Amino acid sequence: MSDVTSAADYDLIRQSVANDKLRHFALTADGNGRWATTQGLKRSVGHEEGIRSFVVCLKVLRELGVQYFSIHAFSPENWGRNTAEIQYIIDLVQRALTHLEPSFMRDQVRFTWAGTTNNLEASVVDFFHGLEERTAGNTGLTLQFCFNYGGRQEIYECRSQFEDDSIDWNSPASRFGYHPDIPPVDFYVRTGGELRISNFLIWQLAHAELYFTEVPWPAFREAELLASLTEFCARDRSFGRVPASRR
Repeated sequence: MSDVTSAADYDLIRQSVANDKLRHFALTADGNGRWATTQGLKRSVGHEEGIRSFVVCLKVLRELGVQYFSIHAFSPENWGRNTAEIQYIIDLVQRALTHLEPSFMRDQVRFTWAGTTNNLEASVVDFFHGLEERTAGNTGLTLQFCFNYGGRQEIYECRSQFEDDSIDWNSPASRFGYHPDIPPVDFYVRTGGELRISNFLIWQLAHAELYFTEVPWPAFREAELLASLTEFCARDRSFGRVPASRR
C-alpha cells in the first residue's frame, strides 16, 4: 500500500473490487516521450520507464483482485512516428512480455492481445498469439494488451457480432469486440494530460467513469494508481437512474 493512501481508502478500493463495482480497469499509457524530453533524456528512456509503470500497475491491480486490465500501448496512428522509435517500442514490448511470462504463469495472469494485424510483421503477430495460447488456461487477472489497436477498426472487424439478436445491445452490460468475454470498462484512466480517449475501446467505455491526470505514464506508479482508484470509489455510478445520494 502506498504511503499516501490511507488504510481506509485502500480497504474501500478492495471493497469496490469485491462488490464487482470495479471489475474492468482500462488505461491509456501516454506521455513517455514528453516525460523523457523534460528530463533531458532520450525518448527511449521514457518508453523503458513506461514498462516499469506497467509492471507496477499490473501487480497492484492483481493484488487488489481486479479481474480485467486493458492497456492501450500502441495505436495505428502511432505508425506516423519515427521508424526507428517504432521498432524500438515493438522490440521493447516483446522483451518485456517475454521477461514477464514466468510471472504470468505463477500469478495466473491471462494475456490477450487486442489489435489489428495491419502493418505488423508476422513474427510480432505470432508472438502475441503464442503468449495468448500459453496463458489461456490461467484463471487470475486477464490482461488485454491493446497494441496496434483502434476502436473504430475493432467495431468494423467485429461488426458481425451485431447480428446476434439475442443480445440487448442497449444494455450497459452488453459485451462486444475482439474479446467479447471481457466485460465493459468500469474505470478508465489516461495519463499525460490529454483530455480524450483517442479511439480506445469506444464501445466498452460507453458507461465507464473517466479520470484524466497530468502525470505522464513513466511517473504513474502505485501512489498515482491508488489515488485514481480512490477517486473512482467516491463516485456514484447511476447508469441513467437517479443516484442514491440524490434521492
